[in-house]
Amino acid sequence: MQLSLMNESVREDNYGEYIDKIINIFRLSSKNSSILFRLKIVQDRATIKLSIINQSGASQEYSDVVMNCDTIFYQSFLIPLVEQMNETITINVKDIVNLDGDSLYTFRMVTENNDLFTIDGLSYDDANHLLERVNKTIEEKKPLIVPNNEGKGNFWIFLLMIAIFVVAFIVFISFK
Repeated sequence: MQLSLMNESVREDNYGEYIDKIINIFRLSSKNSSILFRLKIVQDRATIKLSIINQSGASQEYSDVVMNCDTIFYQSFLIPLVEQMNETITINVKDIVNLDGDSLYTFRMVTENNDLFTIDGLSYDDANHLLERVNKTIEEKKPLIVPNNEGKGNFWIFLLMIAIFVVAFIVFISFK
């Protein structure tokens, strides 16, 4: 039996809701199961396959979702989905590969629990753009590195001690 994430078809006006449901599935991830998300683009159609496989091999599959693949799809669904995955889920590997030697590329992300998120059928420019977006998000999330002040206090204390010894030496010699 296949489960459905949405009670209705996925359209432009409910992209955000569908993205949230996908992210929530990945939030349920554990070391005992693997989530496989595969979005395959063929011409002007995108087909999404989502399943959860546990260690015993039992599979829980969600019904496939077919969407029109146009400029709105890229801007309103694909880019926000990838960015939210990257911001919400701990991703260990992000890359683009050409698995079958054609002119189409696959964007991949592997989570800390070994879940797999792939988008197949992208042009090199589109795949690279997604990779740049997630790498940019990482750079924006990095904390500012505060200069390390270790040793500066020790240096000033050392100079103060030398000054005290010089003053003490001068006072000692002047009383002789």
